[in-house]
Amino acid sequence: MVRKFILALGAFFVLIGILGFIPAATPNDQLLGTFTASTVLSVVYLLSGAVLLAAALGGYAQVAAQAFGIAYGTVATLGFAGGADAEIFGFLHVNTADNFLHLAIALSALYAGFTPETRRTSA
Repeated sequence: MVRKFILALGAFFVLIGILGFIPAATPNDQLLGTFTASTVLSVVYLLSGAVLLAAALGGYAQVAAQAFGIAYGTVATLGFAGGADAEIFGFLHVNTADNFLHLAIALSALYAGFTPETRRTSA
């Protein structure tokens, strides 16, 4: 179950990373008119996707879910603390929609990574 989740999340990151480089998908520097779009974010999403896909295929899906849950939880927290248009780590610009996306990614990854497999399948 964790492997499938990490594969799907990796594919999602690759997709939004690619979309970030397509001008028609990023009018006014907004991915799909909602999320902050920049070359830096697109590269971060592509790298995240590559790491997740490699982890899922290499047997490290649970560790990847835990690590990405913590990392994206940190990014979401810093984004919310920074306000509606925040700059994280001095180079990542995020908006409120990004913060909620990062929070959803973090919560789902933490659930997948830290909930025992027997608990997830019986719930």
